Amino acid sequence: MVWAGFAICVASLILASFSTSIWGLIAFQGALFGVGVLVLYYALLAMLDSWFVEKRGAAYGYLFGAAGAAGVGLPFMLQALLDRFDYATTLRFYALIVICFVGGPMCLCRGRIPYTTARPEGSAKIDKSLCRKSVFYMFWAANLLQGLAFFLPGFYLTSKCLDHLA
Repeated sequence: MVWAGFAICVASLILASFSTSIWGLIAFQGALFGVGVLVLYYALLAMLDSWFVEKRGAAYGYLFGAAGAAGVGLPFMLQALLDRFDYATTLRFYALIVICFVGGPMCLCRGRIPYTTARPEGSAKIDKSLCRKSVFYMFWAANLLQGLAFFLPGFYLTSKCLDHLA
């Protein structure tokens, strides 16, 4: 899953760089890149969960901190690239950044716990009464809103690309 998500991310950025329509940008940079990040991020979180037990909080902190640092710096770098180059060159450079800073370290990642199939009796142990509490829906909504806001820097690039296509 890690390598499939990574390949989808890089391919979507490269395909978006060749796009000549707004719908192409929405499909490739918006939807396809989002699917790639979702697959990649889920697999990395599962790996992180299997490797760290005692210092799991610190491991998640480093991962989310790195994502936050990229979210702070990336929009400014992409804006500078857009000011200097066209959107196609900027998207290709962004794909190169993903290859270097995500693909390189991924070579060092591997799962610790071997894959096993789920047993039917395992799902019976889940306490579903939590879904009837209002606190659950409050956290669910907060998580949804945070997830929607997490990728906002990527939208800055799209809005600038739309200016070049219009």
